[in-house]
Amino acid sequence: MTLPLHLRSASDWLGMLARGETTSCELVELCLSRMEQLNPRLNAIVALDAKSAREQAQRADLARAHNADSGPLHGLPMTIKDTLEVAGFACTSGAEKYRNYRPVRHAPAVQRLVDAGAIILGKTNVPQFGGDIQTDNLLFGATQTPWREGHNAGGSSGGAAAAVAAGLVPLELGTDLAGSLRIPAHCCGVTSHRPTTGLVSVVGQLAGTPGRLAPMDMLAVGPLARDPADLALALEVLLAPGKAAQLSRPRGAVDLAKLRLACWFDDVDCPPDASVAAVLAGAAETLAAAGARLQSLTPVADPSGMFESFLRLMYAAMSVEWPDSLITRLTDSAAALPPDSRGLPGAMALGATMSHRSWLQQHEVRLQLAEQVEALLADYDALLCPVLHRTAWPHETTALARRTVRLGGRDWPWMQQCFWIALPTLLGLPATVIPAGLDSDGLPVGLQLIGARNGDFRLLQVAARLHKVLGCMF
Repeated sequence: MTLPLHLRSASDWLGMLARGETTSCELVELCLSRMEQLNPRLNAIVALDAKSAREQAQRADLARAHNADSGPLHGLPMTIKDTLEVAGFACTSGAEKYRNYRPVRHAPAVQRLVDAGAIILGKTNVPQFGGDIQTDNLLFGATQTPWREGHNAGGSSGGAAAAVAAGLVPLELGTDLAGSLRIPAHCCGVTSHRPTTGLVSVVGQLAGTPGRLAPMDMLAVGPLARDPADLALALEVLLAPGKAAQLSRPRGAVDLAKLRLACWFDDVDCPPDASVAAVLAGAAETLAAAGARLQSLTPVADPSGMFESFLRLMYAAMSVEWPDSLITRLTDSAAALPPDSRGLPGAMALGATMSHRSWLQQHEVRLQLAEQVEALLADYDALLCPVLHRTAWPHETTALARRTVRLGGRDWPWMQQCFWIALPTLLGLPATVIPAGLDSDGLPVGLQLIGARNGDFRLLQVAARLHKVLGCMF
C-alpha cells in the first residue's frame, strides 16, 4: 500500500529529498497546509513561525543544489514539544507564568537536530509543566487524538503525538518521565522511543525554573514518529557527545525464528480493559504465528513494590520545582503516614519530602531491581507489556488531585494508571512503543517493548520488525 505523502515516514521524505523528487520548500508547505486544515480541531500546534520555516527551506534547497549537505536531517521539517527550549519561540510549558518566556538558545537535544539540518516549524501542546498524562492547560486548551472527537491525545507529549499521527509533521521531539512519550503514542497510534536514561541531554526542559542545569532524575528526551526506523534515525542525531560508544549495535537482521520475547500483559495493580487485552493477545498470536518465541512471565517479584519505588522517586525528582508552601503541606501529610505506607496519594507526600537517607534506600531498591531485570533481559530480546490499561479517553476536566480511574472494577487514584510505564523509567531502560492494533471501538492500542540498558538500537531493530509483522501502519 502506498501511503499519501503526508503520512509517509521521515526517512521516506529524506530519501525523496536526496533523489530530487521533492524539495524542502514543498515539504514545509505541505506541513503548513496540513496545520491550517487540521490544527483548529486538534489543537496540537501552539506556536508556529511559517516565515522562518520557509526561509530555512529555501536555504536548505539552495545548499542541496550546490551539494552542500548539512547533515542527516537536511531540510526535514518537524516540531518540538513546548517543554523544550527552542530559540526564536516562546517556551511556555503550558503555563501562563511563562507565556512570554523566550529562551536565547536551543536545548542541547534541539541543537543537535538543528545542526543535523532539521527545520523547526513550531511547538506542540503540553499539560502545565508536563505534569499530567493528558494534554490540556489554561493557556492553550486541550489537544485531542485524531482518532476520536473529544478524546484526549494523552500526555504530556500529546500535541507531539497528535501532530505526527495527523500527518502535520513526520517527526517530533518530546520528553518522558511518567510515560510522556509512550502514553501519547499509544493514544494516537504512532511510535515513540524513550532512550536509555542519560543518552540524550535533558537540559533545557522547562519543568518550573528556566536555566536549571541539573538533569531531573529519570527524565528522558526522545523522538516520536510514524515508523520505528525514524526513531533510530533521530536517536543517532540526538545522542549526547560521547554517548555513542556506550551503545551496543545490532549485528545482522532480526530473525523471527530466533526472536525471544517475554510477555507481561496483566497485573492486579493495573489490569488492562478487556478490549485492550484482546488487542495485545491478538498481537502476541500474530507474532507467534510468524515464528517468534513468546513466554508469559512477571519480570519482578513484587510489581506493587516496584511501582511504589517509581512513585516515590518520581515525586522526589519533581519536588525540586514545587513551591515551599506545597512542600510544607506534604510534610504534614507524610508525618501522619506509616513508614511502610504504599500507594497513592501517600507516595506523593513521602516521595516529595523524603530525607536523603530515604532517597538512598529507594535508590538501592532501584539498583537491586535493575540487576534482576537485566538478568532477565539477557535471555530475551525484549519484554512486551501494555502502555496503558485503556485507549484514548474523553477529556477529563476534574482537577488532577481529585481524579480517579477505574481499574479492575474499582476506583483508584489517577496516577495508578502509570503502572505499565514505570519499570523502564525507574530502571533507566529503553522503551519503544509501536501500534498493536485497534480495539473494538476503533481506537489504537500501543505495544510497549522494553530492552536492556544501552541496547536502544537493537530494541529499535526488533520494534521495526514487529511493526512490519503486525502491519499497523495507520
